[in-house]
Amino acid sequence: MMDIDKQKAHLITRLENARAETLVVLKKVRPETVVYAESGWTVNDLVGHMADWELEVMKSIDAFRAGKSYRLSGYATDEAFNAQAIQKRREQPYEQLVAEWQTVREQLKAAVQDWPPEQFEERFVFPWGAIGTLTMVVKDMAEHEREHADAMRVYWAD
Repeated sequence: MMDIDKQKAHLITRLENARAETLVVLKKVRPETVVYAESGWTVNDLVGHMADWELEVMKSIDAFRAGKSYRLSGYATDEAFNAQAIQKRREQPYEQLVAEWQTVREQLKAAVQDWPPEQFEERFVFPWGAIGTLTMVVKDMAEHEREHADAMRVYWAD
């Protein structure tokens, strides 16, 4: 089994790589570009959406570290949460969303770094109700970001 410090470093690198890839894409797309025609989600919406999910993950992490659990109140489906969250953030300026998205990523990386080794394999409740480990939720967040970055990449401005 891999040393816990190496596992932490691997997870942080995974988050950093996903973010670096997404930042390259964001420099080449316009915030108002519609990425998902069926929902009307723009680049701006996606940045807020990614920030929202990481903020919710941080609530689960913080709750677990305090000996509690956290789950989104009234959560029914990803689609319902996403629609509500997008609507709530729709008027926020792009720069503000990017700053919040960057801040929460730094918080997530710090949480990984500070995670007690004896709790590394312990399971906790994720915001959407699934139960898993820190490794699982970090991989989910990195993959979630990569999926949206790939969708935005199609709209690179020349």
